[in-house]
Amino acid sequence: LIESKKLSEEKKNKIWVKRGKQTSWESFGNGKKIFMSYKIAEEGNITTIHLDGEIDMDVVEKAKEVIFPHIDSGKEVHLNLSQVQYMDSSGISVLIESHQKALEKNTKVIIKDVSKSVLKVIMMAKLEQILNLE
Repeated sequence: LIESKKLSEEKKNKIWVKRGKQTSWESFGNGKKIFMSYKIAEEGNITTIHLDGEIDMDVVEKAKEVIFPHIDSGKEVHLNLSQVQYMDSSGISVLIESHQKALEKNTKVIIKDVSKSVLKVIMMAKLEQILNLE
């Protein structure tokens, strides 16, 4: 398991929280708690990133910080979205940017076990024709 570099960094209304092997990026904005957590596992040339929670504009930059370095290293990245309950257009943009970045690096991003709510958004945008879904 690979952990993020800074686990107790505070920025504006956001904080890293570490619970066991899982790391969360929590945002306390507009009176509600929004969070994204992730776990990273590596096996050979494949990095699997399990995302959990809500992927929206409050956490999209942090999602990029988690995903992009693995693509930049030339590894095949598997994004497991089974525990993502909500994704807005900014989250969809992370999927598209990840896909494009992987093409530039001659590798690929495979989106696995997509939750029903996220799959609905992907299908509405007709991205199932572009993204590698499993």
